[in-house]
Amino acid sequence: MAAYSACGHLEHAIQVFDEMPRRTVVSWNTALTACADNGRHERCFKLFSEMLEAGSVPDPTTFVVMLSAAAELGNLALGKWAHGQVVARRLDMTLQLGTAAVNMYSKCGRVSYALRLFERMPARNVWTWTAMIAGFAQNGLAQEALDLFDRLKLSMVTPNYVTFLGLLTACSHAGLVDEGRRFFHEMQHVYGIMPMMAHYSAMVDVLGRNGLLQEAYDFVVGMPVEADPVVWRTLLGACQLHSSKDCIEVVIKVQDRLLELEPRRSGNYVMVANIYSEIGSWDEAAKARRVMREGGMKKIAGESCVEVGGRAHRRY
Repeated sequence: MAAYSACGHLEHAIQVFDEMPRRTVVSWNTALTACADNGRHERCFKLFSEMLEAGSVPDPTTFVVMLSAAAELGNLALGKWAHGQVVARRLDMTLQLGTAAVNMYSKCGRVSYALRLFERMPARNVWTWTAMIAGFAQNGLAQEALDLFDRLKLSMVTPNYVTFLGLLTACSHAGLVDEGRRFFHEMQHVYGIMPMMAHYSAMVDVLGRNGLLQEAYDFVVGMPVEADPVVWRTLLGACQLHSSKDCIEVVIKVQDRLLELEPRRSGNYVMVANIYSEIGSWDEAAKARRVMREGGMKKIAGESCVEVGGRAHRRY
């Protein structure tokens, strides 16, 4: 099951599970992890219900998976239920369980509750600190994220690549450009962490969100690795956010590179058309829409999700 899951073949993993004549809690945990690792979080909870019906007793590892699945779904009701099960079954709040709970409450918007859990934990590792830093960052509490990073350094815990991704996200949302530059430099030259594409994209977002489009473009061009479409799309999104005739040269360069990499992605053309429309270049906007129409590309419908009564409802 673990091998099939790691290769992205979830159905084969579940088939093996279904054909097992006897299952232990390890078998159930492996199947649950396979669903979670392959993005099938709702199926994960369904399988957990089957586990309880089969009389198998979940262990701390089971609830680590369930809390992580609830975090990815952003479903607070399911997350609170999973946490409640841990308390009701009097399971030890292990380091992994505590970290998973902090991550879940953070991603579901209950930052104060996550912080309360974090402060009560007798031991914390880098992932616990990172979950809380990222939680602050994702909920717009940039200064709290930076202050917690200072505490992390005093605790003698070494930050990892995800920690710095959270810090760059915080800087991006709060417009802390100088701090973003400092963290990007510190990550490489103090902690020896080589930037991944996600870090480059986050740094482009730090610069781009604050209207430093030319600097962001120069940063992308100067990257030691070839920028992927996400990096270019991040910069194009910044161009849309700060669209004006003054940035048209950057827009042209970015759109040319992005459309070269992703000539069939409709969202790219939509952004380009919107940018030209906002600066009054109607001919260029019409040209982008014409390319979409002639290429048979359609704008992907927007989707919103709201939780009511513990269930997630999607509207298109």
